[in-house]
Amino acid sequence: MSLSATISNLENGKHQHIVVYGTSLTEGGTWVSGLKEFLDRQFPGQVKLTNSAKAAQWSGWGLKNLEERVIALAPDAVFLEFAINDSYLPYQTSVTKCGENLNALIDRVHAANKYCEIVLMTMNPPVREHLEIRPQIEQHYQCV
Repeated sequence: MSLSATISNLENGKHQHIVVYGTSLTEGGTWVSGLKEFLDRQFPGQVKLTNSAKAAQWSGWGLKNLEERVIALAPDAVFLEFAINDSYLPYQTSVTKCGENLNALIDRVHAANKYCEIVLMTMNPPVREHLEIRPQIEQHYQCV
């Protein structure tokens, strides 16, 4: 998935609204502010970036709050972070269910705006303590 239409619109001087949606890695992540700084340098005053991420969003929160935190904002593009919480054992979310949740989320965004571009992101595979509490992470990443 690419941002070809969004980038093209920016290059043609059109304003674009981008929403980032994901887990705590996005909610408090410095990568979002870095992305905003980059876009502001490349396309001054043209990009509105909204961080609608929330910790543990794939534990059901992401689907339940999609309308309020993404769809109602009518973005031109969504950066959707699929991350390590997707296989956090206390959530007891199977690989199959994670894939179903992800596809349902994408389908709902496209049902509201078929032109909304979605960039699906996965974080680098976790190390050390993340692997200890998330032993099935590799399987979960394969459903993306």
